[in-house]
Amino acid sequence: VVAGGGAVEAALSVYLEHFATSLGSREQLAIAEFAESLLIIPK
Repeated sequence: VVAGGGAVEAALSVYLEHFATSLGSREQLAIAEFAESLLIIPK
């Protein structure tokens, strides 16, 4: 991960997307939406 330009947010988003697949439906949706919202920050 290279610092700057939203790299931390993008890496965390990818991690959370993978993590969300291991959870139940409600938790999965909440974490997946939060992960997607992290990608808005660098814009």
